[in-house]
Formats: sequence, C-alpha cells, structure tokens
Amino acid sequence: MYKSGTEPLLEGGLHIRNLLSDTQGTAKNAVFQIMDLLLVKVGTVLGIIFPWLFLGCVVSAIILIIRAQRGPRQKARAIEIGTGIGILGGCYLLFFLAGGFLSHFATKSIWEGMLEWKPNRMVITSASGNERREIEDAGVINQFVSIIVKSDKVRAHRSHPVAELTLFFPQNGRTYSLGRDSEKPHEFWGPIGQFRSLELEDWLEKYAPRPQKGQAPIPAPVTNLAGRKRFVAESARKGISP
Repeated sequence: MYKSGTEPLLEGGLHIRNLLSDTQGTAKNAVFQIMDLLLVKVGTVLGIIFPWLFLGCVVSAIILIIRAQRGPRQKARAIEIGTGIGILGGCYLLFFLAGGFLSHFATKSIWEGMLEWKPNRMVITSASGNERREIEDAGVINQFVSIIVKSDKVRAHRSHPVAELTLFFPQNGRTYSLGRDSEKPHEFWGPIGQFRSLELEDWLEKYAPRPQKGQAPIPAPVTNLAGRKRFVAESARKGISP
C-alpha cells in the first residue's frame, strides 16, 4: 500500500477520472472514494514532512534555550518564537489527527457503499505474495464485504496483524489489507478496524489463496497506472466492465 515517486500521483489522477465517470455506486459513494484517495496522499505528504519538522523543532529549541540565557530581552524574544513553533506543531498534530479520523470515516463509508453497488471483481494476494486468487462472483464478494462491515468490532489492544492478505478491487482501484491478530484467535485487523468473526474464518477457508504444489510465484497485483491498464485490457478480453 505504500508507494513512492510519481506513480501515486498518476494513480490518484487515474482513479479520480474513473470514479467521476463510473456508473457503479451512488454519487455519495464516489465522493467518499475521492476523499479517501486524497486523504491518503495528504497522509503521505505529512509523513514525509514529520521527520524534518521534528528535527527543526529540536534544533530551534536548543537555539532558543541558548538565546534565553543572554538576558531578558533575548529571553522574551525566545519565548515569542517558541510560542510560534508550538502553535505550528499543534496545528500539524491537529491536522494529522483530523486526517486520520476522516480517512477512517471515508473508508468505512466506501465499504458500506460496496454493499449497495456490489463489486464483481476482487483480487486476493497472500502475505508472501506468491499466491493470488481473483474472485469474479458478486455474491461471494458481497458476503465478504458484509462480514467486514457488520462483524463485532473489538477494542484495540497490544498486538499486531500477522499473515496479512492484500485485497485489490479493480473497479474502484483501491487496495486494502486484512490480517489475523497476533494474540487472539478469530480476531482480524481489517480496513475499518479490528473485529472478531467466525464467519470470516469459514469464508477464508473457502476462498483465500493457497499454495499449490509446483506452483510458480505469482506477483501481487500492481495498482499503478500500468497495472490498471493491464486490468482494463484483461477485463475487455473477458467481456467484464472494469
């Protein structure tokens, strides 16, 4: 899900054009998809800025402490500058937290919207990246989406996701991850939070990609501009609308 260079910008523009011209889903759902895509880009930029902002704040604090020792006038000036830096840091933190909240809200709304427009293509890639399975049954995919959206949520605890699967939806160009909880059985880390589900265990047993003897490694789906073009070409051959 993490990308670098110009590919995310190209991908973002491509997805927005597709969403604006897509006949699937409601206009409200398309707005949430665009908002989620833009928030991902904003989050990437904020992540790039953070180490430089942190380093700048540390250096500035050292300089201001030294200046404050040179007399009352310099101390007053140092306090004034320090207050400005504190306000800047507070705005960054507030913007970062607000972006995270809005991103979660947008992602949740997208998954709820998929229950309405029912995507008929989903590509699941194993944690190793060696196994991949493409599902083209709208009913099976809708069952999976329903489990993710409606399962009982659990509070965050000191654990982490393991054996993560990559979920790619070619029709809206979004990629998500799904992993098991490292501590508790039947708990998962999904696109819209942590949850517990025995039903998902059964679904994965039927449809998750599994290694086959003598099978050559299959690369994970590429979600950049070139990857999207390949999916569109493949869909055209199969007579499926991407």
